[in-house]
Amino acid sequence: MKKHYYLIFCIMILFLMNCKKGVDLSMPTSEQKETDVTNNPYICKYWQCLKLNSEFEPREFHSLVVFDNKLWLIGGRDYDLNYFADVWRSDNGIDWKCVTKNANFGERGNAYLCNFKNKIYLIGGISGTGNFLNDVWMSDNGIDWSLVTGNANFSPRIANFINFNNEFYAIGGYTGISFKSEVWKSNDGKNWQLIKNNASFGESVFNGVVVFKNKIWAIAGLSKEGASYIYKYDVWSSSNGVDWEFVTKNSVFSDMSFSNFFVYDKYIYLIKSIYDGSGGGVPYYNEIWRTDDGKNWMPINLKPDFSSRHTFSLILFNNKFYLIGGYLGYGYGDSNDIWISE
Repeated sequence: MKKHYYLIFCIMILFLMNCKKGVDLSMPTSEQKETDVTNNPYICKYWQCLKLNSEFEPREFHSLVVFDNKLWLIGGRDYDLNYFADVWRSDNGIDWKCVTKNANFGERGNAYLCNFKNKIYLIGGISGTGNFLNDVWMSDNGIDWSLVTGNANFSPRIANFINFNNEFYAIGGYTGISFKSEVWKSNDGKNWQLIKNNASFGESVFNGVVVFKNKIWAIAGLSKEGASYIYKYDVWSSSNGVDWEFVTKNSVFSDMSFSNFFVYDKYIYLIKSIYDGSGGGVPYYNEIWRTDDGKNWMPINLKPDFSSRHTFSLILFNNKFYLIGGYLGYGYGDSNDIWISE
């Protein structure tokens, strides 16, 4: 029997919205920033399966980071809502070794993970009991973890975290009760400063936040008007986290369910997961879009090679994009496959 614990956030947002539309309310799982590489017109257009069944259990809401020239996978949950506290490591993206099954940061999914000042930092997420977290952990080897703070200055929430100009930023968020229009920042993960209380993007949790052209970009998301949840299809940018500029509103962001934004070679890419409630077959399908200005979005591949899914994790490692795991849909469960694009 499945645990009765479920993500409070998913109950209130996804199910109350009939699961016909959705947005990625998870935090970025790794630092997403602009890369200085030669343009490859085929990157993220064509995909091949690197491994069908990996050593780690099938999962979703897991986090990835590149550290010490290795690829690391941490936490997440399985189809039966069992959460993981494990840490896996790979030298090549194919062969994986579990370095600890029970890290002391505890079972969690949806955590923000990044390589910061030559250490791995893990921020927040959702615990195995469905509680939102605001703790920060640090490791210099991926195995041993130290608590930086058990209770950051911002309240427990699902928020969008990003590393920008060598500082952490927490943007917007949802506490389980209310949406936030706050922006917090920290240069050490322990001491957080509220730099904007009522940002012009409004009370929101965003589908994705990336660093692009020396700015923070907050894209699409969810908010609330009165008793109704509303989807937001807008794009905002900021050079300092305080002053936010409206860029555009675009219908390409409609119907998204736990999608993924990332930056590569002067473009923002979107791997869009779309829920198809028509019944029969796999209930999700994917599309890939990109933009060079945040305003005008062009389709790259409207039917990519990897099997349809959402809540997967994506990262650039050894000049290849790795798409790992995710939820395949009702009756199909989670996956532990690995796909690459180069």
